Amino acid sequence: MKKRLFWTGLTLGLGAAAVLVLIRKLRMRLPWSAWLPGLVAVHGQEEGSRLLRQAYEDWGALLAEYPRPLPKPPLRQHLVDNIMTGTSLYRVLLKVHGGDRAAALAEIEPLFKAWTHALYGGTMKTFAMIPFPFWFFKTATKMQLRAFPAEVWHTIWVEDSSRRIAYNNLSCPYVDQLKQYGVPELTPFFCQIDVWMGEMLPPAIAFRRTQTLAQGGSQCDYTFEKIG
Repeated sequence: MKKRLFWTGLTLGLGAAAVLVLIRKLRMRLPWSAWLPGLVAVHGQEEGSRLLRQAYEDWGALLAEYPRPLPKPPLRQHLVDNIMTGTSLYRVLLKVHGGDRAAALAEIEPLFKAWTHALYGGTMKTFAMIPFPFWFFKTATKMQLRAFPAEVWHTIWVEDSSRRIAYNNLSCPYVDQLKQYGVPELTPFFCQIDVWMGEMLPPAIAFRRTQTLAQGGSQCDYTFEKIG
């Protein structure tokens, strides 16, 4: 029994070490590091690692093929770190599922959700622990919106008060670029990141949305409201 536990522990330890080595080898930031555990859980360690390497290679090809010059920051980050990475992962999963888009998207959903938790989980826990969370959240949101230039997303502010902030985006580069890559069905999963983030907000803050451009709406609406 002790011998079996030893070998089990050794195997798990080697597996964890292999995952860490792969992350370092690929110089991975998010979302790669967030996707690897999910791929390994579904496909096994060897196959999951291989699929991630394939996605990483496909991402490199997309980056090499993109006309120069690349967009200036922050649009470069949206394109390179988000749109291209998501497209690459999806294209690899499409091959795994024999072109079955529904099956590939079903696997994409938990991977994108894990990415969301890695991006925002720590920040949302902080908001839950501090006094006046809505005020701090509102301030942080306005700072974060600098990464979404109003002239590109065609942002229209609806309300900015002590109890609510609300704005609408009339355009979205994700919609346009993912359509160019031939994967428009992937766009709603990027939209869903907002929803998953909203679910992590502390009880004092609520996120509300009625429509998105990716789902055929006339705009993407965002409302964050103080509760209580």
